[in-house]
Amino acid sequence: MPTITLSEATFAKVKACAEPLVDDADSVIARVFDYYAMHHAMYFNGRLGIAKPNPIRLPIGSRELTHTRLLTATIDGRELHRPDWNSLTREMHELARKRLGSFEAVRKVTSANLRQGRFEENGYRYLPEVDFSIQGCDANNSAESSLRLAKAMSISLHLTFEWRERDDASHPGQAGMMGWDPTSRDAGLMADGSSRSWHDATKQAIERIARDRPRREFTLAELEALELGRVVKETGSKGATPEATLRRVCQELRDEGYLDFLDNDGTYRLR
Repeated sequence: MPTITLSEATFAKVKACAEPLVDDADSVIARVFDYYAMHHAMYFNGRLGIAKPNPIRLPIGSRELTHTRLLTATIDGRELHRPDWNSLTREMHELARKRLGSFEAVRKVTSANLRQGRFEENGYRYLPEVDFSIQGCDANNSAESSLRLAKAMSISLHLTFEWRERDDASHPGQAGMMGWDPTSRDAGLMADGSSRSWHDATKQAIERIARDRPRREFTLAELEALELGRVVKETGSKGATPEATLRRVCQELRDEGYLDFLDNDGTYRLR
């Protein structure tokens, strides 16, 4: 990897722009360049690829967002101004506090780390409008917590992003999209291109197995053995096993009150 030398004054500016426990010098410089590029796109004559054709649609829960920059975030029809992953996280949590009614209601839904009141150490940032603090997070956790909150509030959230040109990025240089819409429930398309979400497909599989059983119980292994297992394998998150993906979806369904978790062997009960 190439190396560069920065003056002490420039390095001090880099440190001042960094999110504690989130950024390194490379990510800060990349973000500054992204901002510069967005405001000088005509000068670069489109060579930076800010808008790219044929974006890759990721299912909800994908963990392939490492080394991405957020291009657009549309929250309930409103576009977030100058978005990045941390500003998206803060905006969604502020909105959730107002709509869900309490700090505890937000904390139960989100996967982000929160603390009531002002706390500004270890990467936390205080949000005065809602009187709690939130810890900075990476792209994967930002998308996960934001989409969970969108579901809890029953509002749409649509994200577009771009993978950086790095060897360890999932799709270097490509554009991507991910979203949730409570009216169409098309977030996370199935392999056949239909608009059934992961939740819908998993519910259908669960009901096929458990609805006629006296105790309405089922296991993850039974879900995986159905056609759903093949779909998860083909379209699930990169590096995740079908069992891990199905376990995550069942956890979300349990949080929504659809399932009860019975034991660590992966046994659930349909409510």
